[in-house]
Parts: sequence; C-alpha cells; structure tokens
Amino acid sequence: RLVQTLYFGKAVPVGRLQKYYSSVLVREPAHEERQRIVHSAYEIAPTLEQAWRSFARPEENVLPNVPKIKCPVFLAWAKHDFVLPLKTLQPSFSRFRHYQLEIFDGGHAAFLEDPEQFELSLRRFLNSMQDSSAAPVAQPGS
Repeated sequence: RLVQTLYFGKAVPVGRLQKYYSSVLVREPAHEERQRIVHSAYEIAPTLEQAWRSFARPEENVLPNVPKIKCPVFLAWAKHDFVLPLKTLQPSFSRFRHYQLEIFDGGHAAFLEDPEQFELSLRRFLNSMQDSSAAPVAQPGS
C-alpha cells in the first residue's frame, strides 16, 4: 500500500509503521491493537506527533514531582522494551516512596501483550493496598 501519513512533517509509509509496531507490540494478545493503530495511522498521526514532541520539552519532565507522590505506585514493565529500557529507567524508580515493579513478557505495552498476568498482578497490588476491613477488589467473573 502506498498510503502514507505525516510524522514530524515527513511522509512515512504505512509499511514502516507496521514494522515499528511489530517490534514494539510483539506478543499475540497485542496484535489486534497493533493492526488498529497501523490502520488508523492517518487519523492518529497528529496526536502521536504531538505526544512525541512533548517528550522533548523540559516543562513536560515529571521526574521532579515523583518524590511528592505519597501513594504506592504500580510499575508495569515489558521485559523487551527497547523504547523505554528497564535498565535505563530503573534507577529513577527509587524516587518513589513506595513502588512495586512487575516485569511482563512483551516489547512495550505490558497491559496489551500480557493482559491476563497484568490484570492478576494489578489486582494483587490493589488488594494489598486496601484496608483489612474493606472488601477486596472484585476478581474476574465474580
């Protein structure tokens, strides 16, 4: 297909987007979402470009605010993420007062690529945060 979309003012062949998202959303559970993203590339290009540009703006850096977060934080990481490598970012996690790191199989989006394990881990985390007198977070199918 010769359909192209604009990213950072440049035309990008849809095939190149397919290749990129195939390397980022690698596990089978994410394939449907990957196809949706690629097929909607023309419509979502302005939003994606805006997001990527914002990452470079100093005023968008949230790291100085991390020590202010008092509640426990659940960090879900995909094991094979080359966009945000765990090895590079893990030192920043110590800025949180209390965090729990869970590492999932996948390339970038743990909640899409390992959804069942992600849900179990998140429910376990949320249940651990609840007061012993409170009802636990509902389990799937209950």
